[in-house]
Amino acid sequence: MDESVREGFICPICHRELDSLAGLQGHFETAHSKEDKAGLNAVKGLFGRAKRKILGDVLPLQTSNVVAQSDDTSRQRSSSAASGIDPMLWEPQGLGTTRDHLRDFKKLREDNVKRTVIETNKKVIRLEKLYDGLVKNQGEFKSDAKKRKNFEQSVVAWVADNTAVTCPFCEKNFNMRRRKHHCRLCGRIICDKCSEYITLPFAESLTKAAKGESRKAPVGDEMEPDPDADIRSCFACFGLLLRRSQRLQDKYQRPPIVQLYEKMITSMDEAGSLQPRYLAMAESLNAGEHTHSLTAAQDTRHRLIKMFELVDAASKRILAMVQQQQQQQQQQQKGKKGSGAAASVPGVSPRRLHLHKQIRQFASQFLQEHMVSLPGLPDADKLKRLQAERSRAAAEKAQRDREAAERALELKEMEKLSSELQTMSTDSAPQTSPTPASPAKAASPSGWQPKVTPIVSGADIDQDPLLLQRDLLRGYIEQARKANRFDEIQALESSLRDIEMEISRSRR
Repeated sequence: MDESVREGFICPICHRELDSLAGLQGHFETAHSKEDKAGLNAVKGLFGRAKRKILGDVLPLQTSNVVAQSDDTSRQRSSSAASGIDPMLWEPQGLGTTRDHLRDFKKLREDNVKRTVIETNKKVIRLEKLYDGLVKNQGEFKSDAKKRKNFEQSVVAWVADNTAVTCPFCEKNFNMRRRKHHCRLCGRIICDKCSEYITLPFAESLTKAAKGESRKAPVGDEMEPDPDADIRSCFACFGLLLRRSQRLQDKYQRPPIVQLYEKMITSMDEAGSLQPRYLAMAESLNAGEHTHSLTAAQDTRHRLIKMFELVDAASKRILAMVQQQQQQQQQQQKGKKGSGAAASVPGVSPRRLHLHKQIRQFASQFLQEHMVSLPGLPDADKLKRLQAERSRAAAEKAQRDREAAERALELKEMEKLSSELQTMSTDSAPQTSPTPASPAKAASPSGWQPKVTPIVSGADIDQDPLLLQRDLLRGYIEQARKANRFDEIQALESSLRDIEMEISRSRR
């Protein structure tokens, strides 16, 4: 027997060397499937325990129930062995050695950004010099191309013609048909097909925006190129200028979602300022008041409804933006499903989709709180009827208040008269009480006094003081008649009539 140490995946039964663990497992199932299954499972269990011990996960020994497995379990294991995965042998692997590359990435990115910014600034400065010279000497350069060439070479040194054999972009050789041209921003030699032309309006807007002289975004380079007037550049320089132009556009032109959101918030603020005024108008008109006009309230309601419509339309467009993009990308991904591509839609992140949905939900809640509970306005006929009813109710209330004031005044006068009569009777009454045998002497010649027994009961007097005044006056009139004081009888009878009228009015 060979005593040398052997490494790798070796079958413990036949000592055959295999390339991988999956190959060893497949060898077990095919070459040793007819042998004793108990022994085969014991070998597999031993291999599994050794693997778990190496991983540091020591588990209890398997019981006899694990050894006695059915034929179905064996078939399942053979099918998983064919795919190279066996849950009996493979366990979840722990996290190994990690390394953070973020610092290296930041450093590389910072260097790349600095290099790109420096190169772009150089191109913008050269473009500004070329633009100023071409505008000042436009007529002279058209008549003399050599002067223009000398001017362009004074801004940027051109690479010598004999140093370039192929185009650096398309890598094709220069010949009689593929002539050499120079980039006016870097001086490299390029072919005509790899050239781009920078129009003068684009150069003007880009240089002014870079210097801060214009707050507008650079105009797009959409004009037809004119080789005799425009500035020739290579793909690399033109790409840097386009990137700078795009950044300036992003700076001075807000994204559509920001514009829609600001429009929605502005409409909400205006609706919030209009709603309290409209609610006061609607409440006043529905109560039949004349404080506000129906036309002004209708105009305010129309403006308020328009603000609500703007809020609803802006929020719907914000949600439709991301939904449209998501649908388009889903349609593009349908063709990739057959090839096993992921079903998730790239480009539309869950966070962005959640943001758009939250904006729409916020607008819907605002509309439910403010628009649904908005009260309506009466029409012209109903407003006239409400105003007439309110005027009639106000007139009735004023009449009731006036009558109550008059009754209070009359009652006060009657109380004053009663007090005066009681004072007069007290002052003119005799010192000794009359005897019952002489009723004719009940009133002295100089005055009178109230009767001892009133006509009404004590309960009625407590309920209405007018009844007491009436009974007192009746007693005074009777005593005045006995005393033959006819001038005072007339005044007392007039007061008695007023009291009786007041009593009858209060009982209606």
